Amino acid sequence: MESIITLKNLSKSFKTGNLPPLHVLADIELEIFKGEFFMFLGPSGSGKSTILRVMSGLEKDYKGKLAFGQGISRKDMSFVFQEFALLPWLTVAENVEIGLLARDVMLAERQKIVKQELELLGLDKFGHVYPRELSGGMKQRVGIARALVTNPKIIFLDEPFSELDSFTAEELRKKLLSIWQERGVTIIMVSHIVEEALELADRIAVLTSRPSRIEKIMINTLPRPRQKRTQEFFNLEDELYRVIKP
Repeated sequence: MESIITLKNLSKSFKTGNLPPLHVLADIELEIFKGEFFMFLGPSGSGKSTILRVMSGLEKDYKGKLAFGQGISRKDMSFVFQEFALLPWLTVAENVEIGLLARDVMLAERQKIVKQELELLGLDKFGHVYPRELSGGMKQRVGIARALVTNPKIIFLDEPFSELDSFTAEELRKKLLSIWQERGVTIIMVSHIVEEALELADRIAVLTSRPSRIEKIMINTLPRPRQKRTQEFFNLEDELYRVIKP
C-alpha cells in the first residue's frame, strides 16, 4: 500500500497568556495510505480536530515530523468543516467556486466545474441562493461541493455531520461513500460516533484523552456495503467502546 501521509513523534501544545501549556497531542505515530477511508475516534477534547488541522496545514506550530507521499502537496487537499464555514454574502455557487479562485482556472471552466459539483450534491437548483436560506443539511452539501471542485487527492472532514439530524446525516454519509468510491480520493475524518466510524472507515484510530496518543488502530473488516444490524457490526462496536476511555 502506498503511503500518503506519515506522522512521526507528532506533538502539539497550546499556550495561552501566563497559563501553563495545554498539551494536546503526544508522540503520535501514524501512516495513512492512498485511497483509504481513515477515521479518528475519541472522547471530546482528545485532539482529533487538532490532528486534522496539523495534517491539512491549518495548524503549523507543532513538534515532530509530517511527511506526504510522492506527488502530494497542500494544493491536493480540501477541508470540510463541522460548522459549514460558508460566507453569508456569497451565493451557493460563489461559495463553491472559492476553491478555484486562487488557481489559474478560466471563468468558463470554473462555472462548468461548479455546475457539475452542484448537480452531484443535488444543489443544481440552489446556485443563486444565499446560505441563510438553506437548511443545515444543504449547507453541508455546499461545504462538500466546495471541497470537491479542486479535484483533491485528500479530503479532511471534521465531524461534518454532527450538526445535522440523524436522517440527513445518514443520507450524506451515503453520498460521501459514493464520492469516495467513485473518485478514489483519500478521506481522513474525525468523529465521536462509534457507529458512524464503523459504517464508513477502513481503519479507525482511537485516541486517548489529553495529551492524546493512539490507543489502538482497528482494521474494519466488515464488507461493504456495511450492514449495521448484524452481529459482526455489534461485536466491533463493543470492541471500540471497550477501547475508548472518557
